[in-house]
Amino acid sequence: MSRLAAYSTLERLGPIVSTAEAAAALRRTASSTSRLLRGLEEVGRAHRVRTGLWAIGLNRPDPFAIVAELTRPHPAYVSFLSALNHHGMIDQIPREFSVASLDRAHRIKTILGTFAIHHLAPELFGGWQETGRGRVATPEKAVFDLSYVSAVHAGRPRGIPELDLPTGFDPKAIDHWVNRIDSARLATMTRLGVDHMLARWDLDGECCGDTAVRVGRRQGVVSADASPTFEPPASHARCPRRHHREWHARGLAACPGARASRAQWAGRIADR
Repeated sequence: MSRLAAYSTLERLGPIVSTAEAAAALRRTASSTSRLLRGLEEVGRAHRVRTGLWAIGLNRPDPFAIVAELTRPHPAYVSFLSALNHHGMIDQIPREFSVASLDRAHRIKTILGTFAIHHLAPELFGGWQETGRGRVATPEKAVFDLSYVSAVHAGRPRGIPELDLPTGFDPKAIDHWVNRIDSARLATMTRLGVDHMLARWDLDGECCGDTAVRVGRRQGVVSADASPTFEPPASHARCPRRHHREWHARGLAACPGARASRAQWAGRIADR
């Protein structure tokens, strides 16, 4: 079989193949298949993701797309900081790709970066969306997963930047997962971790002008008659706190709705 014919066969297998799968499809030995794949890599038609795993095609694969292949036969999905970044909830670009799986906890180094695999119990595994990049945790599940794994390691989420919660974010969806934790101690620590993360939201998500009041009303922590003292420009309709600082520097008063909501949100957490 010519290299071109072999390449066509491998393309039909899918974007990610193992050496063993390629050998079975091509009816070659593992060593012969490895030499073929290395030859395809030299001409840019394949990329070795890690030992025994190859991406077929001209372009390197999306890191999110290979997650399921890295943990096979155990299912997995992208979560934690990687999912928060994917949903635009944090600006920080994580140094590793964080993955939730039924597989054991470990790290996998690839040409695309390092993947941190975090183990979740079967009853806590789920809550992802099928996206064009692969399985990614919903915003709420990403917050839960991060808080839960931190609780397992006897701590709360650390180094979490301010969150920009997306429209439609539902805290009750997090409660659903917290209630599935068997250990009362872990459940309490996870809930505290969630509160710690959400307290870093200015109530904020969109924290200036009418937007802050609208968000506060939606959460039930800003009175219906609250009104802003200024109107931010349209380009700042979703204004993270760094833009707030710019407004303060220009001598503009902070939105009273945002201030009130922040204080009441803190009290709401303390009353839980």
